[in-house]
Parts: sequence; structure tokens; C-alpha cells
Amino acid sequence: MLYTFLYDHGTTETRQSIEDMNVLPKLQNTDYDDPGYENSPMNK
Repeated sequence: MLYTFLYDHGTTETRQSIEDMNVLPKLQNTDYDDPGYENSPMNK
């Protein structure tokens, strides 16, 4: 979520750095399929 916030509110250089790291697609699929994570805020 930090990278998403920084991407949304950061400078052009910040957005480019985050795009270069390729972390945003990974944040969209947290892969928490284990029991107990159903209502986790990170499981979106």
C-alpha cells in the first residue's frame, strides 16, 4: 500500500522508479489464500 500511495502522490521520478521496480502488479495479487486471511485488509 505504501508504493501505491507513493505512486499516486509522488513526483514523476517517484512514479518512474516504482514502475521500474514492477511492484504494483505484485501488490494487486497478494496470494493470501490461507484460512484466516479472508477479511485481511491486505487481501484485496
